[in-house]
Amino acid sequence: MKRKLCLLLLLSVSLLPLSARAYVGLHQGPVASGLEIGYMTRSFEQNLSLSLPLCYGALTLPMASGNLLWRIQRFNPLVIGLGVGIRVGWGDGDGYLLALGGVCSLSWEVLGKGEVLFAEGAYMPFLTEEGAPLSSLAKRQAGQYLRIGWRHLF
Repeated sequence: MKRKLCLLLLLSVSLLPLSARAYVGLHQGPVASGLEIGYMTRSFEQNLSLSLPLCYGALTLPMASGNLLWRIQRFNPLVIGLGVGIRVGWGDGDGYLLALGGVCSLSWEVLGKGEVLFAEGAYMPFLTEEGAPLSSLAKRQAGQYLRIGWRHLF
């Protein structure tokens, strides 16, 4: 029974991206600019992004983030997404910063043309720092509460 359940879970996770549309995008927030890749289906969206605090000219504080959102498409072409997010930042030393929280996304999707405009709000209440301390700019980047951007679907 356990073997069948594991096989069923593995097959459903591996076949999920077959019905998904991949995308690349750019985003801007109050602290950082970034590039993201991901995929979306009718009911889920997953993305990974890499951002730098270009507004402050600091190229040595990269941050990677990932979101997993459940999408609500009741108001087409306006789509609401709710889910969880994680952010990991690191600096020149051997320290890193980890933030976890919730994400809410509002996107305007023109799927016939493959373009998506989005605004995303995040609340990252769980923040931990390990190793060498990072600057306060890294903490502001991890707690960045707003992103706006554009995505191109393939």
